[in-house]
Amino acid sequence: MSGVIRNRDNASQQSESAAISTRKREVLDFAVVGDGPVGLCSALALNKLGRSVVLIGAKPPVELLTAATPLDLRVYALAPDVLKFLATLGCNIQAQPRACAYSSMRVFDDDEAHVLEFNASDYGWSDLGCIVEHQCLQAELWAQVQQMGIKHVIGQADSYQTEDEHAVLHTANDTVRARWVLDASGANSKLRAAAGVRMAEYDYQQSAIVAHVRTETAHAHIAWQRFTAAGTIALLPMFDGSEALVYSALEAKADALMKLDAAGFLADLDANFGLQRGHFTQIGARRKIPLRRMLANDYVLGHLILLGDSGHAVHPLAGQGLNLGIRDVARLMAAVNEALADLGGENLGGAKMRSALRKFERERKSENAITAYGIEALQKLFLPASGPLKLLRNLGLRGVHRLVPVKRLFAELAAGQVAGWPG
Repeated sequence: MSGVIRNRDNASQQSESAAISTRKREVLDFAVVGDGPVGLCSALALNKLGRSVVLIGAKPPVELLTAATPLDLRVYALAPDVLKFLATLGCNIQAQPRACAYSSMRVFDDDEAHVLEFNASDYGWSDLGCIVEHQCLQAELWAQVQQMGIKHVIGQADSYQTEDEHAVLHTANDTVRARWVLDASGANSKLRAAAGVRMAEYDYQQSAIVAHVRTETAHAHIAWQRFTAAGTIALLPMFDGSEALVYSALEAKADALMKLDAAGFLADLDANFGLQRGHFTQIGARRKIPLRRMLANDYVLGHLILLGDSGHAVHPLAGQGLNLGIRDVARLMAAVNEALADLGGENLGGAKMRSALRKFERERKSENAITAYGIEALQKLFLPASGPLKLLRNLGLRGVHRLVPVKRLFAELAAGQVAGWPG
């Protein structure tokens, strides 16, 4: 009797080994490398399209937050089109208790008489966008990934090899085969470097100091941005009544700011931002982040597709970094749909898919480059000036404020409301 049992066990083990071997040889449609917001969005969107996908990342899922979870220093100003796209993935960010919608934005320089103001109500919108913490967005996306049962491989995949017209990635414990590899692993992507993608980089010789602050007056769901000789100071309203500070300055100034105690830093904010909100009264922990522009020469190379910071990094001045990354995902999904329509839902590894990806690459490289250089032009426009240049700039501010169609275009560009954008 025992011999019969052993034979059955051996047969079962052999069957299980064969099943594992078959799974290891399975070729998926997509492997997503990187489990930040862009990677998670990609996995969810592809799963929604009915494509086979695996998510590869170094971190375990993030648990949902509670009221007691400390504020995250990393926050995003998500545009309406991005919020709409996230909602299609099951993530209603605006409904989260730790999210904060903002309905107005005020931009000014050292001449406080000329404030450029954007109000959502002027365009028939409910809000201009929503401020959300990185950890909150991550938790919501992870909840959806787990609910959808998307496979998650914990590990590093720093390179891939080509085998029979698909890619093979190795982690410490897994081998993954996929027709396409989506690199959403960030600005320091090893996968991108291993593939030989060239990057056009520019060091701004600036850093952004991020923190959470409070002032004497309530933020009233208004975002502020001031350009000064000391640097650019942005205030973003938070759900708890505090504001996320992003203070971009030249390295020497940033280093000096980091050495100040809380009282000294608050005094600097009073002096350089001004007292439009009353005095700054509180500041929490601070972090300094070096700033640079990075634009990839290729978004699609071999079996590799770059998304988000893997393909582009821009100055945080306009808060467009993650918005651009999620728009990459939205446009890629449109390309996949286009290819599927031509293929009748069959293999995604052929010429039809590559043709759709070339279109995706052209569109995303163009928008991301225009945004990157446009932000730099805006920054230069607001650099300290005097005489005729300052007069010209102030006239320009007044002109934009008074010319309703031009002002609306600026607002639509920031909000992702331009006709034809995916969302």
